[in-house]
Amino acid sequence: MQTYIRVGVVQWEAKVFEHFEAFCSEILGNIRALSAYKPDFILFPEYFSLCLANRANAGSDLQMLHYVASFSERLKRAFQEWAQQFQVNIIAGSMPVIEQDALFNISYLCHRDGRLDQYAKTHLTPFERSWQLTAGDAIDVFETDCGPIGILICYDVEFPEAARKLALQGARLLFVPFQTDTIHGNNRVRFCAQARAIENECYVIASGMVGNMPQLPLIEFQYAQSAVFAPADHYFPVNGVVNQASANIPGAFYVELDQTLLTRLHIAGSVRTITDRRPSLY
Repeated sequence: MQTYIRVGVVQWEAKVFEHFEAFCSEILGNIRALSAYKPDFILFPEYFSLCLANRANAGSDLQMLHYVASFSERLKRAFQEWAQQFQVNIIAGSMPVIEQDALFNISYLCHRDGRLDQYAKTHLTPFERSWQLTAGDAIDVFETDCGPIGILICYDVEFPEAARKLALQGARLLFVPFQTDTIHGNNRVRFCAQARAIENECYVIASGMVGNMPQLPLIEFQYAQSAVFAPADHYFPVNGVVNQASANIPGAFYVELDQTLLTRLHIAGSVRTITDRRPSLY
C-alpha cells in the first residue's frame, strides 16, 4: 500500500470562453500548476464544461446540454492525454455525455497509464430529471495504482448506502465532484461528505464550481467551497478538514493524505464505525 497520496483539487470558475481551445487551455493551466507538487490525483468539479453552453444559441436547457455533450468526446481524449503527459490520475469532474441516444452525467477517471474508467451519476436531482437525464446503474470501486477509489457525483454523496458500498469494497479515497448554486446546496454536499468520511473511516475529496453566468440558466449562479475531509478522530485535524479552498473563490490546492492513519484508526480509533457495524440489524 502506498503510504502517502497527493491529491490536487480544482475549484473551477464558470466564465465565458471564446472557443473550446481557450477552455482547454484553462484546464491545462490548472493541471500544469498542480503537477508541480507531483500529485497522484487531480479532481475537477461536476458539470464544469457547461461554460461552453455560452455559444450554444439554444432555446432550452436540454438543447444546451446536448450542445455541451457534443464536446465531451474531445474533452475526454484531451484529459487522457494530459493524464499520461503529466503522469497523474485525473478525475475529469463530470460532463453530459450521450450514449445510445440517452443523456448521462458521467465522470471519467483518466489513469496515468492510459486506462480509462467512467462512472455515471446514479442519483439524479429533480432538475436533472427535468433535463431528461438517465441515471447510471452501477456503483463500484475503480482500481488505480494507488489502490481502490470511489467516485460519487454531487447528490450521490447524500445517500449513505452508496459510500458505504464503496468503503466495504476497499475504497479509502472517495472523490466527489459537485455543482451547487446556493450555500444551502453547498452545505448539503459538504456536511454529507464529512459524514461519509467519519462513518466510513476514509478520506473524502470534494471539488465544486464557482462564478456566475447570468446568461446561462444552467449555471446562472454558483457557490462552492471545495474541501478534503478526514474522519473526526485524534489522528486527524480536530475539525475533520484536511484542507479547503476559500469559499466561492476560484483556485486550486493540494493535500498529502497519510493512509497509515486510516489503518491505525481501523485498529485503535476512539470509535470504529466499520468494525462496530451491526449489519444483521440494518
